[in-house]
Amino acid sequence: MRRLKIISALVLLFIAGSANYARGQQPTGRLQGIVVDWQFARILRTKMSFSNRQIKKEITVDDNGAYSIELPAGTYWIKASAAGFDIRWVRYSIEADKSHVFNLRLDVAANTSWVRCPRNSLCL
Repeated sequence: MRRLKIISALVLLFIAGSANYARGQQPTGRLQGIVVDWQFARILRTKMSFSNRQIKKEITVDDNGAYSIELPAGTYWIKASAAGFDIRWVRYSIEADKSHVFNLRLDVAANTSWVRCPRNSLCL
């Protein structure tokens, strides 16, 4: 009899804990898109960060210049940076239970310079 009471109490605690855990989860939305330059060429190795007061996540776009991330609903600052391009900051709101498409264009950095190397030599 005592064993039955202990098992019943554990089951009730598990159910109550599960209900509290489910209530604590925030609804999420998905954000996806591509990162391109001014000629709409995809920019690989772009680092992106998504942040607000509660969360900060960082990702790198895939080999096609595409990204996809699931985030709790809310408004985020999105930072995109890639070598040779200006850093881009954008504010974006993500709605719960929705998939958002947000393509981002980066501008070539103003201080980017080109180096001309003589034939058959190594330029570093």
